[in-house]
Amino acid sequence: MSRLPLTLTASDILRECPDCGLFQAVPALRPAAVARCPRCSATLRRTRRNPVAAPLALATTALVLFAIATSMPFLDLSLRGYGRETMLASGPLALGGEGMWEVGVVVLGTTMLAPVARIFGMVWVLAGMRMRRPPRGLHVVFRWVELLRPWSMVEVFLLGVFVAYTRLVALATVHVGGALYALAGLMLVMVAADAAMDP
Repeated sequence: MSRLPLTLTASDILRECPDCGLFQAVPALRPAAVARCPRCSATLRRTRRNPVAAPLALATTALVLFAIATSMPFLDLSLRGYGRETMLASGPLALGGEGMWEVGVVVLGTTMLAPVARIFGMVWVLAGMRMRRPPRGLHVVFRWVELLRPWSMVEVFLLGVFVAYTRLVALATVHVGGALYALAGLMLVMVAADAAMDP
């Protein structure tokens, strides 16, 4: 447990206690350390034991799963002898072909572009932190990683796929492809990476 400093330095963060409302300077903490409020002993900040290695491994796994999801079939539909294999990019392309290119761009951005940019940004920042001389601008990349968080809607996309699957099964023969399993794994790995990372 760390005692809080009375004066604010460049490495300190000004925080308000969630329990009593006291503003105080929370210093940079060592791994597996806890900063508590001097007035009410509420936890202000708790650092992870290994704040870089575990999130880096999870983010790299997410990048591999995303590559698998984009290269394998998503769903295979068969109706009255007519079959169609879909990929992850098939939805946005079909929307564009139907004249709804604005919706197609939004779907492409939230299901493919934003997630891959966020995952790649996480890998870049965490790998850079492990270097002896980290590259410049890691804080800018990490800011973009945090800004892209609400736009990475893999879980919303999977919920939509689940609803569509329950409807399509009554009409056609549907086979689930490897991309769907890779996306489900990607969602779980991203949740684990966010939980393991200490901003």
